[in-house]
Amino acid sequence: MVCDGGAALKTIVSIDGITYGATLSDGTYDAVLPPGSHTYAISNPAFATQTGNFTITNGQTTLVEVCPGGRAAVGDFNGDGHPDLVLRDPSTRQTAIAYLDNNVVIDAMFGPPLPPNWGLSGVADFNQDSHLDYALFGRGNDQTAVWVSE
Repeated sequence: MVCDGGAALKTIVSIDGITYGATLSDGTYDAVLPPGSHTYAISNPAFATQTGNFTITNGQTTLVEVCPGGRAAVGDFNGDGHPDLVLRDPSTRQTAIAYLDNNVVIDAMFGPPLPPNWGLSGVADFNQDSHLDYALFGRGNDQTAVWVSE
């Protein structure tokens, strides 16, 4: 099971009711399981708990994408001194920015849809134009990219 880098921090992964911890610095969770059906639950203070099922056949290695990483990043996009959220819907790959005033959404806008298997890695002003940009990470190809906002 894999969590994107920083999203693995404070993430709790349980398989068949047994809690596992990060075994590698990249947030990879390793578990040796018998063949058959298994359940998982992942929770992170910043995201809702996710649950699901997967099946392992004899001698199989399975990668199960269960962690919330790559779905959100925080930054002050409108310069009002309050953190805002950039979100990614994994089913549509659409991104959106929710402008917040404390915990209240005061405005929102769509950003670019991301290519398949790409997720959010973070935000920063990469080109130093006073606007936050998205850092992106491509799962499976280990590529990084920056979406520059205007």
